[in-house]
Amino acid sequence: MRDLKVGTVLKFGSHRALVHLSIDDTHYMGLLGFEFEPPLPDLTAVDDNPGILLCLLYESSVAPVVSTAQVRNAIDVGHKGESGYVGHDANAIRSLFPRIQLLRATQPLDQDSVWRVFLRLCAFECGQGGSWIEDELSSELVALTDLNVPELPYRALCRSMFDLDPRGLFMALYRCVEATYAYESCRKLVEALGVSKAWQDLAGALEKEIGWHPAEAASLNLILQHAHSADLEQLCECLNAEFGADLVIRTGRAIYGLRNRIVHYRLGMQTVDVEQYDWNRICVCLIRVVYSIFARVHLSPSTPT
Repeated sequence: MRDLKVGTVLKFGSHRALVHLSIDDTHYMGLLGFEFEPPLPDLTAVDDNPGILLCLLYESSVAPVVSTAQVRNAIDVGHKGESGYVGHDANAIRSLFPRIQLLRATQPLDQDSVWRVFLRLCAFECGQGGSWIEDELSSELVALTDLNVPELPYRALCRSMFDLDPRGLFMALYRCVEATYAYESCRKLVEALGVSKAWQDLAGALEKEIGWHPAEAASLNLILQHAHSADLEQLCECLNAEFGADLVIRTGRAIYGLRNRIVHYRLGMQTVDVEQYDWNRICVCLIRVVYSIFARVHLSPSTPT
């Protein structure tokens, strides 16, 4: 316990959490309240010990899952200074809380790697448990970790998976697309000025210094040009988009319209009927769009660095 270092902690309510721990160059993932053991080749299940157990419970602040009487029965067995008392039994304490798992990583994890592992753990858990997320969507979410870019809103994605309302995941994926809105404008500005900066750095500086940000609807249409037509066609079908307009514009209108009806509330405005849509299919298509866009704007060798 003395040598443990606590990294990122991600909490999901009072009974579920993920905790990144390390001792020297050995890294661990603590899973609290996760029902299933993930079959990830780079993570191996290991036994915890009283020091790690105490650290996980303290850092995650998870609540007991048993009655107050059961808690008292476990902790009132003795106290410091009492004759013969050498500490509470770790297994007795463990039994009061949600299931605790400890996974050891095969290699050290940097911050970006930790978030990718968190995303994979959450996607697998939701795909196996009683979530609205089905197998295909779970697999597509795991595939997002192949992108290896820090701009993904990992925290929002992870938390939205455990939300019973599927609109939360849709909005998290929309934020992924939104993160690339400044790409076209800033890329052109970088080239015109001949500066040795990435477009992300320029976009951040413009937002911070002068409050500039790209127009949403127009930027969405621009960035959707980097997505595959088949994915856009499927999205239009899922969202019952109007026909006749250009495919990119039609998809942009459908995505932005659904986003606005989720985010805003005005008298007379048509609300989103959750049962009206196949959210698994919508999110699968949107993930594929995100993947195509990010592969272009973040991973393309032509992107200025």
